[in-house]
Amino acid sequence: MNFDMNPAVLCGVMLLARCVCGCTTATSPDREAAAPVIRVACLGDSITGGAGLQRPEEDSYPAQLQRLLGRGWEVRRFAAGGATVAGYPADALNEALAYEPQAVVILLGTNDAYQGLPNGRPAFELAYEELIGSLMGLASTPRLWLCCPPACFRPEVKARLADEVIPAIEIVAARKGLPVIDLFRMTRSARRRFPDGVHPDARGAQLIAREIYTGLTGERRRMKDRMGDYWRWAIKERRLY
Repeated sequence: MNFDMNPAVLCGVMLLARCVCGCTTATSPDREAAAPVIRVACLGDSITGGAGLQRPEEDSYPAQLQRLLGRGWEVRRFAAGGATVAGYPADALNEALAYEPQAVVILLGTNDAYQGLPNGRPAFELAYEELIGSLMGLASTPRLWLCCPPACFRPEVKARLADEVIPAIEIVAARKGLPVIDLFRMTRSARRRFPDGVHPDARGAQLIAREIYTGLTGERRRMKDRMGDYWRWAIKERRLY
């Protein structure tokens, strides 16, 4: 029986084998492990933690932000129920610092509004600047985004948010040259998404995640390329640690 193969067919088989080997190499675990990942730390109170949700691990805003960002990003939450700007728990902050993120989203201020800023706005601003300073000193040189808290549908707290807390956050952001993600104006007409008047339901958390996604990437909706110009530059220049 003659097993001679037509040269053209043989060439095609060899090319196919080479492609298969190349695909196997490209998707090897070692290659995937070496791919750069942008670490995102979400600092906040029970809103960030997903209080009131049946599945906070899946429906909290950080979890939904992870799904929006997709591969190439790793989102972790370092939330503490009842946290304020001046009273952010040391254990949660130390865990966030140890994570060495490249991006940090801070969503605080609701509990400060509940307390009525007992030490006044200057003390609030100073505490916020100290928190920011501890994060900006990391070797990973993270980019920071400050969030105006979502609307609270308890009249006295909502008023303090609008009149005291949010203006203070905007002042701190201007001093430090940091971007602000305004969740307050975006949610002030979304009463039905906050069952207890404070914490968002899964759909409300999705609204928050989308707004923060836009802040991080500059994209209003999900796109095939989610990295954004800055993050591509950072990876190319090996600015991710």
